[in-house]
Amino acid sequence: MTSPNGLHNTAQPNRTNSGGIELMEITKEDHEIQKYKNKLHKKIWICLKRNNEKEFEKLHNELSMYHLKDEVSYSILLHGKLIISNGGDIKECFKLLDEMKQNKVHHSLVRLNERLLCSYCELAKLNAKPRTKQWIKILRTVWFTSALIKARRQKFIIRNLTRMKKMRGDDNSALLGNFNSMFNIHSLQSLYVEGRDPLL
Repeated sequence: MTSPNGLHNTAQPNRTNSGGIELMEITKEDHEIQKYKNKLHKKIWICLKRNNEKEFEKLHNELSMYHLKDEVSYSILLHGKLIISNGGDIKECFKLLDEMKQNKVHHSLVRLNERLLCSYCELAKLNAKPRTKQWIKILRTVWFTSALIKARRQKFIIRNLTRMKKMRGDDNSALLGNFNSMFNIHSLQSLYVEGRDPLL
């Protein structure tokens, strides 16, 4: 739903401590970027189910080229690389894991992916490598977990933006612009801008 000033209400309203409901909004541009990323994620999922390596690599490059990776993107690409290569590109998976750490993906999601990746390696060494269909089920679980963490991060950022708009008002657009550049719903680092983990 679009408001007259070009803002979109997020899919789920945020319930305040007093029990009321606070509508949280994102810009039209952010909404379109999110829609585009979701579309790419769905295409990657279809590629994995059809074992289409060429299309997977194309979509992987597209996410990387336009700096569109978020929690869901990283998880799909990491496990997707494992699935599409049948475990042959395990080093690339660990590289993606390192990239997640460098880009400040929430540590709980990094740990989950790291432990699953290490488990896959151990099973492969024992000649008990999981089948593709089994690991696609694992990916589905990781996807849902990633989406939950991503939603919580974005709600935290939008809540702070809304609070700052109320404090500064429309007359202080320069200061608000600087704040918007720090708090961006597509920025993974925005979660730690206050120097603490707000999801704990």
